[in-house]
Amino acid sequence: MEYLKRFPYMLAIFMSLLVGIISYISNIEKNEIYTRMIACIIVFYFIGLFIRYFVCSLQKDIQIKVQDEKTNNKSNIRKSGDINTSKENDENEWTNLHETVEKVGE
Repeated sequence: MEYLKRFPYMLAIFMSLLVGIISYISNIEKNEIYTRMIACIIVFYFIGLFIRYFVCSLQKDIQIKVQDEKTNNKSNIRKSGDINTSKENDENEWTNLHETVEKVGE
């Protein structure tokens, strides 16, 4: 989680360095390199904020789903008597279906 808090800064700095190195290799003037690097820091910082928000919201959604599943499992355990009756109903439905198929085949 700590890495996720620093992600926008790290992304912005890394991409700025990358743009700076590529610009330097391309023999671009230093003032233009600095301008590109500042623009890159700003743009990639906001992209990093968006990614961090997206990942945090996914993590919260997953935690909520896990908690919901735990509560549903607890309620299902309490209703174990209902499971036995549902098995009997399933068997009756299969029997009725089989009888219907035999009647259609005649």
